[in-house]
Amino acid sequence: MNTNQRLHWFCFSFMGQNERTGDNYSTSVYSGGYPSKNITRKIIDENKYHAEVPDSAALIAVTYLGKMTREEFLEK
Repeated sequence: MNTNQRLHWFCFSFMGQNERTGDNYSTSVYSGGYPSKNITRKIIDENKYHAEVPDSAALIAVTYLGKMTREEFLEK
């Protein structure tokens, strides 16, 4: 992997209701390293998995964070 490659980064936000407890939840996950700005269903499903939410969770927002290298994104 080219560590100097500038890729697209996003924040995916989800909300839903816990099927067991009935409690509402909302959560977000930072994701990226995508070569394209296009957000496909596959990418949404991958981010639901990483956010540890069920398939029934609603995608409420995708925030574009910019085009940068992995090192720029992870900068402390």
